[in-house]
Amino acid sequence: MQQMELREQISEIRNADDPLNELGQFMQLIDDHIQAMQDDLTEKFTQDNEQALLQAKDIVLKMQFMHKLKQEAEVLEEDLADLI
Repeated sequence: MQQMELREQISEIRNADDPLNELGQFMQLIDDHIQAMQDDLTEKFTQDNEQALLQAKDIVLKMQFMHKLKQEAEVLEEDLADLI
């Protein structure tokens, strides 16, 4: 569900009144999510059980999505900068 909301949010940035500002806030949100996931991943690797490893796998998959979304945001940033 969160992934769909983030996809919707990035798609709306181009039409915002101040798209560069909106994009900056969005990229900070993504960075915050990635940092939180890295912290969670570190915690999971310190635990010695199968459940923690399964949770770590899920975190990695979510992190992959976030990194891809961040790349899309960086491309959008370049596109918006070209328009200015």
